[in-house]
Amino acid sequence: MYSRATPFQKADKIAGTHQKIDRAARLILREIISKNPKFSKIHFPKIDEILVFEGNGGPDGIKTKSPGKDEPWHFVEPYGDLAPIRSYVENHLFNISKALSEENFVRASFEAGWMAHAITDALTPAHQFPMTDKIIEISGKKPEERDKLIKKMFLSGENWRERILKNWEYIGPKGVMSSHMLYEMGVATMITSVAAKKIIKSPTDEEILRVLKGEFMQIFEEKIKWVAGQKYYERYLEKGWTTALARETKHDLLPEISKIVALGWFEGIRRALEEDFENTKNKSEDKK
Repeated sequence: MYSRATPFQKADKIAGTHQKIDRAARLILREIISKNPKFSKIHFPKIDEILVFEGNGGPDGIKTKSPGKDEPWHFVEPYGDLAPIRSYVENHLFNISKALSEENFVRASFEAGWMAHAITDALTPAHQFPMTDKIIEISGKKPEERDKLIKKMFLSGENWRERILKNWEYIGPKGVMSSHMLYEMGVATMITSVAAKKIIKSPTDEEILRVLKGEFMQIFEEKIKWVAGQKYYERYLEKGWTTALARETKHDLLPEISKIVALGWFEGIRRALEEDFENTKNKSEDKK
């Protein structure tokens, strides 16, 4: 999704899709905690603290600051190998729970923001398109080899004819990158004026119970496949932004993403509380 990684951080917080989803997710998390008060003893960062690590301070900011260097690449194969995104999220969950247990709230805010970004991207239809394969097919280079902003915007070629042909497939009408960017900008435009509370969806009791059982990652992977099954991006590539697609995106997809981000944060809190309990238990046993 579009997070507006620009120098204008205040505007990014308002117009960025990631930021809007994070705001909605934080409201959902508050509701979850209110219904499960034992988790309120773990202090979770406020939304403004989390949003410091979105936009220019988030994964998209890396793309402009140091293209191709340690750049997060949150594209997924819904029915293929989900190990990379699973590893991303698991690492963030481990770090969130550790930071919360140690009351390192700056680190917790960072991990919460970056994990939310990864989850949102994985559930974004345009990020379920085989972008890596397409870029390699067109340019002959892996994404990480494009280590300058100009290389991300335009593809090189042996001569002017090859450059035109490559870039036509890349950023021309219905090009792989232009389609991706226009899709994400369409979502951003759609929800810029929408309040975060309008894209909220409360988790079911069953979903909460599953998270409490340690099944968040299964829920996350199931939702990745659910998004793929709706064929949002395929429909967009075929007909563009139709009224039906826009309505489903606004009323179904975005609330689902917000909910999964909130459940991810709740999983971090659950692990932190569990770790806190284990530490207290061990200290008690040591005294004996």
